[in-house]
Amino acid sequence: MKELTENLRQNWPTYFFEILVLIIGIYGAFALENWNEERKQKKEEQALYRQLILDYEANLMQLNQKIELHRTCVNSSFFILDAMDNQTADLDSLLIHISVLGIDVTFDPIKNNLSNSGKINLIKNPELNRMITNWSSELAALREIEIMWQGRVYGQFLDMCLDMGIERDSQSKFWEIEGIHADWLLDKEKEESRSVTRSKNSPNLRDILQNKHLEGIVAHGIGMNQGAIEQSLALRKRIEKTLKLLHKELIK
Repeated sequence: MKELTENLRQNWPTYFFEILVLIIGIYGAFALENWNEERKQKKEEQALYRQLILDYEANLMQLNQKIELHRTCVNSSFFILDAMDNQTADLDSLLIHISVLGIDVTFDPIKNNLSNSGKINLIKNPELNRMITNWSSELAALREIEIMWQGRVYGQFLDMCLDMGIERDSQSKFWEIEGIHADWLLDKEKEESRSVTRSKNSPNLRDILQNKHLEGIVAHGIGMNQGAIEQSLALRKRIEKTLKLLHKELIK
């Protein structure tokens, strides 16, 4: 024991230096590992921001298209009601506007699964994190209106057109509307379609103008589509704000 004590007393600078080197080595290894982990996380974070920017820009483009289609539906609805109130209209023009109401204007955005995947934790900005987390719930109000109107279109409007004998003629006129059907195309440069020809038995204009069922659906469509426009405009503001925050985080 005396020899060990004497050895430590004589060689303590050497032992101290070796211990210090060991501590520094361990600390350095941890620091390097943390640096590599932070670097990896930052790379994943930036990749996530770039992908989210692409997704939200695509959603914004689609939403703008849907807003214009909702406005088209509103304008066509007012045209039909005015024609019914005045009991006069050009049959071809009336059929065009009736055909517009058969459009399924549904916003179908790109959705992310960040919360379930755990990637939401990569987003350190609290406001941005909250906006992306709340994205699905903010869609709910618009989606509810769309589903209600979609049900009316497929559940009543199209059946009514069949009963009135105007479905073929309205479809024929629909395909004459320049560019309106292109909103459904993934590749707008490639369009291949054949127009439906008019029926040999033309519908009776007076019967259309006096159809109370059609009048009710058209009036309901104005409320539904105007509500969808208001919700879409609010959603557009949120998308634009989210994109602004994403771009700000991307350049840090």
